[in-house]
Amino acid sequence: MVVHGTGELTVPCAILDSSSGGARAQLASLAPVGLPTFLIDLTDGVAFRARRAWTKGGTLGLQFQERFDLLQPAAAGPPVLRRLWLESIRLDGADD
Repeated sequence: MVVHGTGELTVPCAILDSSSGGARAQLASLAPVGLPTFLIDLTDGVAFRARRAWTKGGTLGLQFQERFDLLQPAAAGPPVLRRLWLESIRLDGADD
């Protein structure tokens, strides 16, 4: 999930590949992505403050600037990141 702007705007995405320094994500829509930009890895429970390195169609290249461990209740970073992650995993678990 890409989180951007000051208004907690989100865009669903698929992380195509990632490394310790960045990621390539396929956005679910072609909506513009504002600043600041964060990427939440819903599976691993981590988020990254990121800089857009490039865009090509609906694919976004991100360079990581800071990492946040969302598994920790007192995780550093914007509280909205942990809240969105928790909401997402609760919704996924509701179908079980």
